[in-house]
Amino acid sequence: MRLFTELGIEDPPPRLEVWEAGLMKRSFFVDGPGRPMAYATIDVLGQMGYVVNLVVEREQRRRGMGRAVMEGLASWFQEQGCREWMLYVRPDNVPALALYQSLGMTAGRLETTWRVTRRQVETLPRASGRLEVSSLAEADISALTRTFGLIPGKLNRFAEHPETHWLRRLVDPEHPEDVRGGWMWVRPREGVVRSLFAATPAHARVLLEAGFRELDDVDELRVVTGDAVLEARLGGAGARVIMRTQEMRGPLPPETKTPGREGPGGDATGGV
Repeated sequence: MRLFTELGIEDPPPRLEVWEAGLMKRSFFVDGPGRPMAYATIDVLGQMGYVVNLVVEREQRRRGMGRAVMEGLASWFQEQGCREWMLYVRPDNVPALALYQSLGMTAGRLETTWRVTRRQVETLPRASGRLEVSSLAEADISALTRTFGLIPGKLNRFAEHPETHWLRRLVDPEHPEDVRGGWMWVRPREGVVRSLFAATPAHARVLLEAGFRELDDVDELRVVTGDAVLEARLGGAGARVIMRTQEMRGPLPPETKTPGREGPGGDATGGV
């Protein structure tokens, strides 16, 4: 809980039952005198290793610890059969960007997290045809992954936890097999549309209105998107930017060390 606040995000630390149920077995810690000094939470999505969180306490930064943790995680990912790895970082976190670039990662999708009200969603154009929002079926996953360039296995992982990960897609009743309209991943406990992909702002409006209906006790949604056209409309309507994150990904580097039982030591930069 102490280190989680270093992420600088609005989410509270995970509840104990959430930690015990899923996060604990996917986290590594660097033990220091009397307390953990750093931690990383990871996931494996097919052949992709995903560094969900990496945090180093302020007093230990710029001493090589971040690099040591990343190198250890790279080795662990290789042991799990991964060939690539990825993470998200704030684009103004210059030391973290330099570290990840030195490990062979390159910049990908730039995403923005917004606070969006119902009224702001209503400023988006209306869709010209009839569109519906439905839960993802297993048969949709491969097509969505290909169409939107998602990490193979990502949607499959979310689909394993339908109580905490709501996956919804747009359906054109005249062409129900066409997934190009868009989809969203909703985290109901946090009131967050964690990912939103839509063909046009009109398609995004249909998805977001459905999100408000399903989360009927919220006055606004936190929405994460990397769509520049949609973002321009949301900004013009007065939606508030919470933060921006830069995707970094690349091949796993060779000849790295395993996260030690004694704990990796040495620069880090807290990052997401």
